[in-house]
Amino acid sequence: VPARWSYDGDPVELRTRGDYAEILVDGDVELVIDRVGRVYTKYQHPVAVLEPDGRLVGHEQELLGTIGSQFAAMPGKANAWLSLSPDGRVTRLEEDGSQKPAGQWSGCAVTPYAQQACLLVSYLLFFEDEGTRAPELPPVPVTPLGVGLGVGP
Repeated sequence: VPARWSYDGDPVELRTRGDYAEILVDGDVELVIDRVGRVYTKYQHPVAVLEPDGRLVGHEQELLGTIGSQFAAMPGKANAWLSLSPDGRVTRLEEDGSQKPAGQWSGCAVTPYAQQACLLVSYLLFFEDEGTRAPELPPVPVTPLGVGLGVGP
């Protein structure tokens, strides 16, 4: 559904175009989201995929966060970073427990999928400017456990 919000003083519009939606920031198309959750730049370069379980996955399977219809968390974090209330209010949830209002969407309360799309757009814009990526974890060494064909009593 078409929806509107303001990010960092710029108007943001989620405009449907059949099987995809354009994300306009200050009148310019910044991102495109298709109906299965793939996010592209305006030049059709892939950015991320929103998996059915809410994981936002980037290039080379990098976890970029988790997005639901009401809460979004940065990668590797157990607590929400953004929330979207049923009436469209976006709130930044700080690490110290404080809450910071971050505008209000109009047009998102139609379905949970519409709310998730609006929260995804909010998350993508905030993450681009302020988000932190998950730290690279060292590879887990794999050692033989003595299990398999020909092993045992």
